[in-house]
Amino acid sequence: DLSIDDFKASLAWTWWAAGIGVVIAVLAGCFVGFITWAMARRSASAQALSYDILESHSGFVVRARPDGRLLFANRAFISFLGSNNRHLEDLSLEELLLPEDTNLGPILTRLHEDTINNGETEAPLHGADGSPKMIRWRSRAGVDNEHGAYVQIVGDDVTELRAAQERLIASERRHRVMVEGASDLVSMLDGNGVFLYQSPAIKRVLGYEEHELIGKSVSDIVHPDDERAVRWAIKFVVDGRDMTGRNWRLRYRHKNGSTVILETTGQNRLNDPAIRAIVVNSRDVSENERVLAELDRQ
Repeated sequence: DLSIDDFKASLAWTWWAAGIGVVIAVLAGCFVGFITWAMARRSASAQALSYDILESHSGFVVRARPDGRLLFANRAFISFLGSNNRHLEDLSLEELLLPEDTNLGPILTRLHEDTINNGETEAPLHGADGSPKMIRWRSRAGVDNEHGAYVQIVGDDVTELRAAQERLIASERRHRVMVEGASDLVSMLDGNGVFLYQSPAIKRVLGYEEHELIGKSVSDIVHPDDERAVRWAIKFVVDGRDMTGRNWRLRYRHKNGSTVILETTGQNRLNDPAIRAIVVNSRDVSENERVLAELDRQ
């Protein structure tokens, strides 16, 4: 029912529509291809950056299957163990470790199942020279499309940290033994003269238990006639004046009601972050005073 002219016009429009469709398809294909290329390049760049970070990381980074077969180990881990083997596909973690540490492999690959330690533990690792380092191990489980289930293990060297902590603990223990075994009193006060610490000698000298004075003011145990002197002494120390060779002889009330004379000196350590207190050393000179008074009487 169409005329030749109408058929030719319809055919022309069809060719135009087909051409436009082809152009749109080509442009869309180019656009999709460009987006795909950009995403692939960005992904490859991110993977290269991640790999470079892992390789340059000073800690140990290991990825293994749950059975211990290695998928990746960074340069720091391989170098510490003295191995140049970078082909790890058929190598197990136990085979890479030294004989002293072969039992470490199963521990590390099962750490992610340990809910008590939350996937963390500390265990030594021996290097190629046989010297051990204390390593804090952390692990987590994961799954990827390429390798399936895996365990990511990260180890940080805490040898120096633990050694420093042990030295600090030993130093604190030595100082505590020295302070607690001393016959003199060692007290720590805040800027208002409130006890923060009191050495055990307080029991022998004034009859109080250590905890009985914590939180109380030194004015609570000083003789009423010497309260003003105590306040001036604390102000003297807080103001930062030179205390070299300066002592105060102050009367204190024993728990049983008697009077004890203490020769006291103090140091301002309020600005010391490790102390934040006035450190006071006191010595019982009551017997000395009694002997001197007797000599004067005679």
